Formats: sequence, structure tokens, C-alpha cells
Amino acid sequence: MNNNYLIESNDFVTISKQIEKIIKDNNFTNEIVNTYDLEESLLSQVLEDLDTYSLFSNKKVIVVKNASFLENNSKISFNEKEINHLLKYLQNSNPDILLIICVKKLDLRKKLTKEIKKYLNVVKNYLTPYDIINDELEGFDISFRTKNLLIDYVNEDLSLLQTECNKLKMYKYNEKNITKEDIENIVFKVQKDSEKILFELVNSIVIKDKKKAFKAYLDLTEYNYEPIAIIALLESQLRLIYQVSLALEDNLSTKEIATMLKVHPFRVEKSIISARSFTREDLNKFISDLAKLDLDIKSGVKDSKLGFKLFLINL
Repeated sequence: MNNNYLIESNDFVTISKQIEKIIKDNNFTNEIVNTYDLEESLLSQVLEDLDTYSLFSNKKVIVVKNASFLENNSKISFNEKEINHLLKYLQNSNPDILLIICVKKLDLRKKLTKEIKKYLNVVKNYLTPYDIINDELEGFDISFRTKNLLIDYVNEDLSLLQTECNKLKMYKYNEKNITKEDIENIVFKVQKDSEKILFELVNSIVIKDKKKAFKAYLDLTEYNYEPIAIIALLESQLRLIYQVSLALEDNLSTKEIATMLKVHPFRVEKSIISARSFTREDLNKFISDLAKLDLDIKSGVKDSKLGFKLFLINL
């Protein structure tokens, strides 16, 4: 078995855990690790490192992230000569180098992907929240019901879950027993992620599902969101969807749109889904109606709760 691995995942925690496991399983734990992100570094730098011997140790680990030349519609151009160079290396790789290539989603239709997979140990393992808990809290007594409460508190965010597990581990270091009360007292509770509920509200408006829209509205009010705040958030999100829809016409990537609009890529991804369901006319109408409702509430013409409920009824 060679020392060349391919991790397919778009989750940061999954990738990090798999890299740690591969390094440990191949006995490279104490070796130097050189990491290259191909959204920031050049493939030529990776190749140079693969061809270079270290002065201090024969062994090393090379991690290559965002290897989009194996994906569909890569926004980065890769030199064919360099790709062939990588293939040539894989065909006769150095056993003292542990190479780990990370890709979000393989394009199995590509000839290059089919060829390169022949020389790589492919790791396609999506971690569940339970995997994170079992790994981070190994040796601790925690019931299945308490695990579910913990997962609910972090809203299934694996990165946050890992952080909160470490907090619990330090908090109950001596007792080694984690209870429901510990979760309630120590763990940061994501407000069902108000942004996630907001997206649910937006999507309900998109498809004009009044029942789901009212459910999302009530969920937000449970977290003490006043109608006037919900209107502001909703109007802001609809404006973002409108901006994203314009950017899509220029064939910009999610990352490029996020950079241009100065928002998180997650918000852009969600907005892209919504943008494909909205017409520009619908977006303009909803934004206009919300702006008028906002003005009516602030000027005392309409009651905030009744006004927003009427907006949802008239979808």
C-alpha cells in the first residue's frame, strides 16, 4: 500500500480528523507537516516539495487542500505539464513522503480523476455528530439522550460541537460523567440558529407556503425576536438574494460572490438556492412590501405583530 491518500469531503472537521488519523496510522506523527491550499498556493510549490529531500529528516507529510483540478468547473487554471508531473510522481512515489490530497467533491467523469485515483487511497468518510462526541469524549460517561441534547444545542455544527466537547472535557475532567445539567450550564446554545430559521422563513415565502412561514415566524419569536427585527432581517436577506442573482449572471463562484458582497460563503450558498426560485419581480415586490410595512409600523399606522401576520397571509 502506498503513502498517497485522497480525502473527499467538504467538512472542515471531517478533513482535519481524517488527516490526523492517516498521519497516525502511517506512523508519521512526529514528522514535519507542510500544508498547501491550492486556492492560495501554486501546484508547482507542491511538486517542488515532493521532489525535495529535507535536511533534517527523510520523512515528511505533505497536505494539499482544495485540489479543484479533480472537481467539476474549477475556477483555477492548472498547468497540464504540472498535472502530468504529479501523475508521474504518483506512479513512482517516495515512501518517505505521506501525501494527502483533499477535495470537496470528485468529478468522476474526468479522465484525470479516473487516472489519479489509481494511485491514491481514497477516503470518503463523512463524520456524524456522534462520531465527534465518541472521539472527543472517549472515556467519559454520557447517555444517548444527553448526546442528542448536546447535538441539538450546537445545531449539528461539527466545528462548534468539537469545541464544546473540549469545554465539557475540561469541566468534568475529574468526574468523567457528563449530564443533562452540564450541557445546559456549559454548552453554548445556538438559537436554533436564527439565521437558519430566517432561511426557512425566506424559503417558505419563496414557495408561498403560509403554514411553514408562520411556523418559522413563531420559532423566531420564541427567541425574543420582535416583528420589526424579523422584518429588517428578512428585508436584508431578500436584498442579498437579489444581489446574488445578479452576480450569478456573471458566472461568479460562491467564493467570489462572498468576497464581493463581504458575506459568509454559507449565506451565499443558501441565497443561490433561493435566487433560483425567485423572479426579480417577486423579489422587488417583497422588498417593497416589507419596506412599506416597516415604515407603517414605525410611524404607528400598523401594529407590528398584526402587520407582519397580514404580510404572511397575503403571500
